[in-house]
Amino acid sequence: MRAFKIQILMMNPENEGLVRSRFRLRTSYKQNPPLKAQDTLRDQFKTFQDIAKETMGRKGSLEIKQCDTMPFGVFYQIGHQVMLLGLFLSVETWQEGPLIKFYPRSPEWKVLSQNWSVCWDNPLDREAQQAFPDKV
Repeated sequence: MRAFKIQILMMNPENEGLVRSRFRLRTSYKQNPPLKAQDTLRDQFKTFQDIAKETMGRKGSLEIKQCDTMPFGVFYQIGHQVMLLGLFLSVETWQEGPLIKFYPRSPEWKVLSQNWSVCWDNPLDREAQQAFPDKV
C-alpha cells in the first residue's frame, strides 16, 4: 500500500463575518445561523483532529488547518492522475454542487495547485499581495 497524504482546509469558526456569510442562506441554520454554524464547524474540526491523531504512524497522514478565505467554499482531491475540485454552495449542500476534474500538466492543474499551496502554507495571515505580487 502506498502512503497517502490528506490535507483539509476548514473555515475558521472564529471568523464570525465569514461564518455569517457562508451560512446565512442555509435553511437548516435559520435559528441563529452564526452560533449554530460556529458550533458545527468547531465540532467538525475537533472530529478531524481526533481522526488525525488516530492515523499517526500509519501509511499516510491527515493534516487539517483553519482558513479565513472560504466564503463560498471548495474542496480538492489531488492525486497523481487527477485533481477533483468541488464547490460548497450557499443554499444547497456540497452534494448538489459541481465536481470538476483536471488532469496533470493542464493549465488549470497548475493554477489550482499553486493556489492550494499558498493557502495551505499560510491559511490565516498571508496577504494575497505577498503570495502573488505580480497579480495584485
